[in-house]
Amino acid sequence: MTEVTVEKKNDQNSKLLKGVLLGGIIGGCLTLLDRGTRNTVKTKATSLKDSSRDMVTYVKENPNEVKNQMIQQVKSATNTLNEAINDAKNLYEKVNVNVFGRLEEIREMTNKTISTAKGAKEDLKYIGAKVKEARQEASSAIKLDAKKSTSDEFSTSTNLANTNSNAVIRH
Repeated sequence: MTEVTVEKKNDQNSKLLKGVLLGGIIGGCLTLLDRGTRNTVKTKATSLKDSSRDMVTYVKENPNEVKNQMIQQVKSATNTLNEAINDAKNLYEKVNVNVFGRLEEIREMTNKTISTAKGAKEDLKYIGAKVKEARQEASSAIKLDAKKSTSDEFSTSTNLANTNSNAVIRH
């Protein structure tokens, strides 16, 4: 049963591949009906053939020079890659030391800041309670003073009235 499925898939894939190739060939032929396109393709094909021939001839005539050029290019690329690797290592070390190395220090500072803030909160509560207590005491003292002043005024005015009435009775 598996073989039948594989054969059907291969048959479908080969049909697809044949269709794509046939479409490409037909499309290529149709584009070559245009004179400008034909001339461009001909010019580029001739240029590619000539440059390929020149390169093959150069390699045959100067194999050591080509080999040396390739070795030099590979060495240059290797040096550039090594520099990039060293730069990446340096960056990693900087980040590791400056960021991750200080993470514990930052964590400690944060914990100290939080504990200081909690302590300040407790201190503020204590101070607030003391201020409230002082306000109540001051308020009580003012009320007592007001009552005392009123009773003093009352007794003073009573004494004055008595003095005046005594003065009137004598006359």
